[in-house]
Amino acid sequence: MSAATVDTAFAAVLDERAEWERFSRPVAGREGCWESYLAVTGMHCASCALAVEDALLRAPGVENVQVNGASGTARLVWSPRHGLPSAWVGALCRWRR
Repeated sequence: MSAATVDTAFAAVLDERAEWERFSRPVAGREGCWESYLAVTGMHCASCALAVEDALLRAPGVENVQVNGASGTARLVWSPRHGLPSAWVGALCRWRR
């Protein structure tokens, strides 16, 4: 099985509500918005962190992104009505190319 097939299968699992509820929580005072934290590897400088932030902001449903290059994390505020986690995986895969 190729890496692309594994990534696609993995991304599809993330779109199941029961799965993304394991790594997300509702945003207080913002009905329908969720907050998720992602570990992002491969960031080596501030420019990388900005590129990751830009890539994630372009994903459907993502309303806000904060990337910390030093800790290798990204905080996303997003709406499952407008986009799902597989879109983030796709955005990050395109960034890493």
